[in-house]
Amino acid sequence: TVKKSTTPTNGTSGFHSYGNAEHNFSIKYPPYVEVRNGFSTFHEIGNNWRLYASQVNQGKSVVSFSIHSIDQGSYSTGFQSYPLYFTAEVRVGVSPNVKECYATDIGYTNQKVTNVTINGVAFKKFSTTESAMMKYTQAESYRTIHNNKCFVLEQIKSGTSYKDEKMKPGTSESALNNYYNLGETIIKTFKFTK
Repeated sequence: TVKKSTTPTNGTSGFHSYGNAEHNFSIKYPPYVEVRNGFSTFHEIGNNWRLYASQVNQGKSVVSFSIHSIDQGSYSTGFQSYPLYFTAEVRVGVSPNVKECYATDIGYTNQKVTNVTINGVAFKKFSTTESAMMKYTQAESYRTIHNNKCFVLEQIKSGTSYKDEKMKPGTSESALNNYYNLGETIIKTFKFTK
């Protein structure tokens, strides 16, 4: 099924607000974005509390914001449009394991880590890109420790780049990238309420 949504625009006017009383934070998102309690597995991405968490580093998936999702299965039947599957989403996870909060992701020995400030709070941003066999996952993982908990906000896109001559053009790469980039706009509205 292909979920229809309007084209993302810059700025956050008209965004809805999500508040979480258990973990004391708020975040804003466009009205067409689907909000889910917890995470869903989608092709290459699992439903763990954060991407690439180690077995010792466990936490709780809190909320996800599905910006745009296409799922026509993993195999071409000759009737689909490009891409067969794609998701752009923002996820918020929380862990009591603050010791591992800023650990680099498994398999990313030279992971790019930068410092980012979001509404006065210092975060470390961990970048990952993975692609093989016409599948890819790209993510920016923003992490901070607040009230003895590790908060992880992730901007994710995952999909397939598979194309064949029978497939219709479908969604352009620039439109897919715009959905992904909207994730950063959503993340930058994140605020702690306590």
